[in-house]
Amino acid sequence: MTSEHVLICVAWPYANGPLHLGHVAGCYLPPDIQARFERALGNRVLMVSGSDEHGTPITVSAEQNGVSPQDIVDKYHTMNSQALLDLGCAWEPQVDPRGVEYGGALFNRTSDPRHKQMVQDNFTALLDAGLFEEKTMKQYYETNDDGTGRFLPDRYVEGVCPSCQEDGARGDQCDACGATYEAEELLQPRSKMNPTASIEVRDTEHLFYRLDAFQSALEHHASGQQKVWKSNVRAMTKQWLDMGLRPRAVTRDLAWGIPLPLEGEEWNGKCVYVWFEAVQGYSTCARIWADSVALQANHPDGGDAWKNWWNIAENGDVPRHLYFLGKDNIPFHTVIWPALILGLNHAKKGLTIADEVLLPGPGEMALETNVPAMEYLMLAGGQFSKSRKHAVWLPSFLERFDP
Repeated sequence: MTSEHVLICVAWPYANGPLHLGHVAGCYLPPDIQARFERALGNRVLMVSGSDEHGTPITVSAEQNGVSPQDIVDKYHTMNSQALLDLGCAWEPQVDPRGVEYGGALFNRTSDPRHKQMVQDNFTALLDAGLFEEKTMKQYYETNDDGTGRFLPDRYVEGVCPSCQEDGARGDQCDACGATYEAEELLQPRSKMNPTASIEVRDTEHLFYRLDAFQSALEHHASGQQKVWKSNVRAMTKQWLDMGLRPRAVTRDLAWGIPLPLEGEEWNGKCVYVWFEAVQGYSTCARIWADSVALQANHPDGGDAWKNWWNIAENGDVPRHLYFLGKDNIPFHTVIWPALILGLNHAKKGLTIADEVLLPGPGEMALETNVPAMEYLMLAGGQFSKSRKHAVWLPSFLERFDP
């Protein structure tokens, strides 16, 4: 019996604080068990993840602590990587003991220069294929007494949720009820870092990914997953598709992030939106593992070893992709990331927005096989939360208990 190539994709934690037991139960213990099970069956397993080191969660933590974003991500990447190893998760060795042809593991980070370059290359490919459109959007802007100011992306704004009226909702999402909304819909908005500052809504130019172009293909894919996906995955994916997919911003008014591979003053002070680049970590991490680990360990395919776990074989064999995450990230893995994969396959064939989008075929990157999303672990009646400091922290847990 021929062994399968199985890619275990593990959600990337923000490197803005220590991991907690909610992360362990929802994202990190289940994939480790699955990886060990698959290896016991004789399958060829590559497990990938890493620290999500860009975006407003990082910059807010840095400003609150009076340090640089790099200081924050360096601290927590080191802490969280070690905590997962101390827990006993199989991130080392990076080469399967049976041999490099059987895979391995890599816990990387999105600040890796190789990840940044791959994301910029993908950005350019999608742009050239006409899969972006430029639009004006409204965003809160903080003004100071001296005339200076700045745009306030999501976590830099707090207010009252327009859906459940809970105070402390973020600029784009409410943690209490899970609702998402446009920035200007937030009630009683205020600057998180400077609550007394005046804020106003201003226009800002951004590029948007044409998610709407992938509606039909994603519906077709989802229809074939109904007997595979868990009920929470089916329900949330259906909700997104039923609402109709709309273009989604891929650029952000933020300095901390991957620089845009664009010229022109209008793009100064903007970076690649973290949602667009972080999910690409599943593929860039596999490619980095191939270049830095498999190649050095004399894998017969060298730096192309990653394709065994990512691309559909010429004979039609499809590598099995399993994504482990908390339920709040379901749409990113059943709608948004698949749409990016389809777009990259589309662009690689030299096609454009005018051409029909098709599901992957031989030689192209495969879509997910399953997304076993987990429900929240609860603590004292509420879900674990890093931002609200409502948690049992993994490093502290490991100091008291030997796993």
